[in-house]
Amino acid sequence: MNDKSPLSNQEVEQLWQAIQTANADEAHKRKRRRVWLTTSIVSAACVAGLLVVSLLIKPTVAETDIENFARHEPPANYQAPNTQLILSDKQTVELKEKESVIVYDSTSIKVNNHPQKIVNTQPSTYNRLIVPMGKRSTLTLADGSRLWVNAGTQVVYPVTFQDNRREIYVDGEIYIDVAADATRPFVVKTKEIDVQVIGTEFNVTSYDDETVTRVVLVKGAVNITDKSNRSETVLAPDEMFEHNPSGDRVESVDVSLFTAWKEGMFIFRGDRISTILRRLSKYYGEEIVCDEASGELRCSGKLDLKSSLDEVLRGLTITAPIAYSREQQTHVINYQKNP
Repeated sequence: MNDKSPLSNQEVEQLWQAIQTANADEAHKRKRRRVWLTTSIVSAACVAGLLVVSLLIKPTVAETDIENFARHEPPANYQAPNTQLILSDKQTVELKEKESVIVYDSTSIKVNNHPQKIVNTQPSTYNRLIVPMGKRSTLTLADGSRLWVNAGTQVVYPVTFQDNRREIYVDGEIYIDVAADATRPFVVKTKEIDVQVIGTEFNVTSYDDETVTRVVLVKGAVNITDKSNRSETVLAPDEMFEHNPSGDRVESVDVSLFTAWKEGMFIFRGDRISTILRRLSKYYGEEIVCDEASGELRCSGKLDLKSSLDEVLRGLTITAPIAYSREQQTHVINYQKNP
């Protein structure tokens, strides 16, 4: 299933030119900001000292608000054929592999194990990784934190983190192994919640088109802030936090049910067929429809996601009284009464 072929010379040159342009643009922007700030501070000092502080702080807050940046970018296209790496100057690098691998360090970016590292001499602002339906990616950030990014997911992140804080923004589903750094807490921001950690492993599911947001903790500890009511929840290992329109709750869970996807497995226990099919549709990037009767059925089992979707759906018919057929590009599930 995995295509680990290296980037073509044209793709490498495209990425290299995009990063150089981003670096030059960012340096020019910083120079202009310094001039603007100096002029503003001198003028404001004649009026009031407090206004000087305000002018110093406001531009910094606006520029470093990753959540504000993410929400004002064009919507991610999760139906695109390829994974997209969008650099800070809006240049887009297309990654055609089903499972792409992106690694950052303090001086370079390496894509899909390509032997030639691409030097990044200046930190840019924010990059976006958009993984469409049917694709997956792993992303190693400059601090050593590693993300497994599921289908239909966008991650917004800086090339290099601030000296006192590390933040990323997620729409979709990731599993993250956070590199420990007691001096720089790590924050995963979503539309509904913020998850703050120092070093730990957990799964976050927060798709913009779904009403439920979940955090499942594998090890370590996390502090979750609900943005709607500013309440805070501390999770212990093997616990799940769930936010939905009716409120928040915490329960003990088998974490493998929520994290097996990164190993290419799907484990379900008593889940509705409709829920299972929705996850399979995202994972494979193909349309699946079912009738109401089959959608309400519940079943338990394990599916090998390394198999084709046809094979997976045929396997599902063994665990539930359903029939599977295919109509052109659409996979169809219908309830089938027992004889």
